[in-house]
Amino acid sequence: MLVGNKVDLRHLRAVEKETASTYAAENKMHFVETSALNAMNVDVAFESTLRKIYEIVREQESDRNEHENEQATMLNTKMNGESSVRLKEDTNADKGRPSCCS
Repeated sequence: MLVGNKVDLRHLRAVEKETASTYAAENKMHFVETSALNAMNVDVAFESTLRKIYEIVREQESDRNEHENEQATMLNTKMNGESSVRLKEDTNADKGRPSCCS
């Protein structure tokens, strides 16, 4: 996100709005002008930042769930004529000892 602050001080502007907006678009950033003096767009800047963070986290969770589902599907596919994966039972579990000990 690119934030242009102190927009209320137009006579001190160093970068034109169009230039900043174009720069932000070229660099895949959201652009907003703000003024802390009169609270113009300050809430918009924070809300859009939080919204973008939420979208990224949600997308990452979705990708992770999709990856986990793909792995589960791979385990359920036929392997060597079997339709499922069988794990060896822990024979030491019945003896009350940890499986690392014999």
